[in-house]
Amino acid sequence: MDSLSLGDVFTLFLITATFQGFLLGCIVHRQTARNKNPNRYLVLLLYSASFSLLLYLLIIPLHLLPHRAIVFLDSFAFLFAPLLFLFVRKTLAFSALERTWSTLLFTPAFLHFCYGLTLFRYSEQQMDQLLQAKAFTAEWAVIFILLILWSAWLWCLTVGLVCRRYTQNTKNTNRYQLRFLIVFLIALLLGIGISACFALDFFFGIQILPFTKTYIGWILIPFVIYGATYSLMDRPELLRTVRPRVRTSLNDSPELKQIKAALEHGMRAEHLYRNPTLSLKELSEKLQIGQTKLSKTINQCYHCNFYDFVNRYRLQDFVEKISLNEHKKSTLIGIAYDVGFNSKTTFNKSFKRRFKITPKQYIDRFVK
Repeated sequence: MDSLSLGDVFTLFLITATFQGFLLGCIVHRQTARNKNPNRYLVLLLYSASFSLLLYLLIIPLHLLPHRAIVFLDSFAFLFAPLLFLFVRKTLAFSALERTWSTLLFTPAFLHFCYGLTLFRYSEQQMDQLLQAKAFTAEWAVIFILLILWSAWLWCLTVGLVCRRYTQNTKNTNRYQLRFLIVFLIALLLGIGISACFALDFFFGIQILPFTKTYIGWILIPFVIYGATYSLMDRPELLRTVRPRVRTSLNDSPELKQIKAALEHGMRAEHLYRNPTLSLKELSEKLQIGQTKLSKTINQCYHCNFYDFVNRYRLQDFVEKISLNEHKKSTLIGIAYDVGFNSKTTFNKSFKRRFKITPKQYIDRFVK
């Protein structure tokens, strides 16, 4: 029995990766009911990668298709960038592109495919002669380089989307989903880099990598497929869309306006903050507003929690009293108790956090 050559092992690996990609596409397709828009782009991405591998196997190792069909591999490869861009955009819950713009993203790959069809007017023998004479070098170089630049531009846009979403929502960041997207971004970047090296070698004779004249670059696609398979099997939640938490704006909610007005009236007119044992539950009962709504209003409108909100009014009252020289008639801690503080430590800590100085330093600087 003859031993397997390196080429045979490589072919078997690609065959395995091809069927693995189709299988993974079927698995993801079953998830589209829950997360339809993002997953359909992932399914197309996986099917494109698997079909391009299948096409490569039929042309190179198996010789079942004419060699000039190799040009269609580039057409499938240049689908990866727009599909990944749309997949990331949908997964991270950005606004959808209009159908016209989404379609235009695939136009360069479609035009490249049409260019490949024109080559079939030549026979295999004629094609070999034209390639040796470099009859297509100029036009092919222009098309290929433009497609590389197009893919690189889409890659930059995709990286920008990932950076925007995960800097805006650091508290909600799904680290595993971020790694999953980064795997695809790195793979696409490597694919663009290998394609650029191939273009420099084939069209200009500038050899940067030693393997650019071979098809070893296609091993990149199986790695992406296997990486995605592992990630999805280990973390099924990666197929779910990240919905950023959107805070309701006060201007968009009349109910929040009413709650805010009642809250400020209770504090300013009724001086509810002077109650040293005031709690969210007690304030909610006095204002006849649910605790959840009241807490949400304080968080969204004043950007602080309940106790910091109450202490703001207590500190403001304290400052007003010492500006009237009441500290000459009473002690500072006595005034602090009058405005609602029930602890000297809490008062001093709150005052210093708000004004960056101690109460005594404040009086020395600002009270005449």
